[in-house]
Amino acid sequence: MNRTITEKILDKKLWEQRNSANQEDPTVTDPELTVSAKVLDQYTSEENLAKLFHNKEQAASLAKLSAKLLTTYPNYPYHQPAHGVDVMRSIRVLTEVIPADRMNSDQKDLLLVAAAAHDAGFEAGPPPDGYATKEHYAVSFLDEYYEPGSAEYEFMKSAIIGTIPGPKEQICRDSIQAKLLHHADLGYVWRSGGRDFLNYTMRFRVEECRELSWQEQFKELEDLFLPNYQEYLKNDMGECGVAEEVIEQMVHQIDENRQFITNPELDEPSQEIFQDWPMAQEKQVSSPYHIGKTVLTSSGVSL
Repeated sequence: MNRTITEKILDKKLWEQRNSANQEDPTVTDPELTVSAKVLDQYTSEENLAKLFHNKEQAASLAKLSAKLLTTYPNYPYHQPAHGVDVMRSIRVLTEVIPADRMNSDQKDLLLVAAAAHDAGFEAGPPPDGYATKEHYAVSFLDEYYEPGSAEYEFMKSAIIGTIPGPKEQICRDSIQAKLLHHADLGYVWRSGGRDFLNYTMRFRVEECRELSWQEQFKELEDLFLPNYQEYLKNDMGECGVAEEVIEQMVHQIDENRQFITNPELDEPSQEIFQDWPMAQEKQVSSPYHIGKTVLTSSGVSL
């Protein structure tokens, strides 16, 4: 199947599913299927977020703003405040591997705030009235803190709009900040492996693709999505100036994840897997040079 046909299939499946007016409310209510409040509270805390910012004089205020934005996220299996923190941490990883002259420290901090805001107000179903997409609605949450039309606001807006999935006419990723935030939004695909990758993938499936059968339909979707995404990642990271060595590590991790998730012997896991949020267990933001070093056989997942 050529890439053009693959993209059209993915566009149709993901865009229609994401914006369907008939979606059930995916809010998690069963305490046995959620990460402990203590772990999540620490992971999304201002203290934890402040460590990500470059400007130490403004770190506390930027972390406070980011934490406020995260409170507007729903409590869905995948889209929840912890996802926003994951994206912020992935942004920190990516901004460490671009050339120094591509983005200054203030812009990197704005991009961290944009990461916190990128799913603000997210709800299942179509976007709110008056907004073209959910991402345009998310941008509106910045209005209280930044002057619309200002350089800072427009920088963050272009980044958030870059996370729009689906048909090409909806997508605009010309800027470096849009490319970086888009791939940070999908950071689990190239940062995690084995059981951790399975955790995030299952969260996405339960929230947005629960009607797809595990062995035939969902695995087929992953088999289409991962190599297609891999090409975009490789091209975008190259345009952002990321070293070839790092890109190869990211691409290699996606290859391993594709082999892992499409293995016919991998059965659908129990939702008890949701009791863990993988990146919340990291003591510090992983070095970008460790991307792709995950060994799936040590993941704790039996095939």
